[in-house]
Amino acid sequence: FDSKESLSTAAECVKVAKEHCKQLGDIGLDLTFIIHALLVKDIKGALQSYKDIIIEATKHRNSEEMWRRMNLMTPEALGKLREEMRSCGVTNFDQYTGDDC
Repeated sequence: FDSKESLSTAAECVKVAKEHCKQLGDIGLDLTFIIHALLVKDIKGALQSYKDIIIEATKHRNSEEMWRRMNLMTPEALGKLREEMRSCGVTNFDQYTGDDC
């Protein structure tokens, strides 16, 4: 795959190739293992490339993000937010909150 191609285009190509391999397999010529062997390196490379692009885009957006303090008004609201963060897997959220609401 060319790194300039979108993942959806690459996925469509793989889908079509697998469909053709299935048709060939139905008549007795199974080439699925060859397609997998030929494509695995390119698919891994495409995924790694897009991962890098997404990470860079995220870094760029986060550097522009303007964070400001927020007052939730009540300790109950703060407790609810802490619990929501904990349920999402954010275990160190308390370090980002103050004693006030």
